[in-house]
Amino acid sequence: MHIKHQVVQEFEKVLPEHAVIASNTSGLKVKDIASVSKRPENIVGMHYFSPVDKMQLLEVVRTDQTSDQAASVAVDAGLKQGKFVIVTKDVSGFYVNRCIGPMMVEVNAVLQEGMGLKELDDAMKQFGFPVGPVQLGDEVGIDVAAHLIPNLHGELGIRVEGASMAAYDDLVSNGFLGKKNNKGFYKYDKKGKRQGINPETEAMLKKYVTPGATKPKAEEAALRCGTRFALEAAWCMNDDVIRNPVDGDIGAVFGVGFPPFLGGPFRWMDSVGIQTFVDRLDAYKKEFGDQWEAPPILREMAANGKTWHE
Repeated sequence: MHIKHQVVQEFEKVLPEHAVIASNTSGLKVKDIASVSKRPENIVGMHYFSPVDKMQLLEVVRTDQTSDQAASVAVDAGLKQGKFVIVTKDVSGFYVNRCIGPMMVEVNAVLQEGMGLKELDDAMKQFGFPVGPVQLGDEVGIDVAAHLIPNLHGELGIRVEGASMAAYDDLVSNGFLGKKNNKGFYKYDKKGKRQGINPETEAMLKKYVTPGATKPKAEEAALRCGTRFALEAAWCMNDDVIRNPVDGDIGAVFGVGFPPFLGGPFRWMDSVGIQTFVDRLDAYKKEFGDQWEAPPILREMAANGKTWHE
């Protein structure tokens, strides 16, 4: 943060007053970055996804001080770069990572119930994701993934609970960082090509399996993980993190590869039926805990027979 503060202050010494200063950050609050600015209305977040040349999504992040003009300049810049742009509120995780967090907790829940690493990745790809969550952990870095849940917990609380995340800290402390050092959930050759599940990692994770747990079937495990993502997407609409369900669908599909043929989490909830979806959440809440509580907006929609996309 102190480096970003220094950069903002140096920029403002030489840039004209109308200049918009954008910061690419996935963990730091844009409002905190803008706290040293003389013109906080000109500070905006532009959260790109890695690898930037391949990932098509850009999240433009507005603080409560960001002007309409600054936000529109950032959106225009993103569109000229060929990105799909959504605008989000300045909250922990913004939109996409805010939804990934609870899903990753559920990933750990099913692993702790006895699912194998490759078994879960295969199940999630069968569900429609382009890569499984275990492979995704290697791609973004196990150390980065380990910081995601603590970063979100202050705002989301129970919504990022339901499984122990200690395994990630254990892996990181033993040097398992993922693809970046060719030592992760998967094995890699010297050129960084994935070779198969890393037996060392699998052995370390076995101690986190809950004794006597019933291993879920592949289809049910994937459904739970996908539902957990969609649940948080609904909370994001409830809390005005995103402007509309279209942004939510675009962000999920192009930011993390939520199954495109399902149309995104909001189209998916519509196709399942809002009441049916809420009933599923209530069943999961009864079985697994309060992390599955449906947001008020979803219950109200179910009661009134409404859908996200009218």
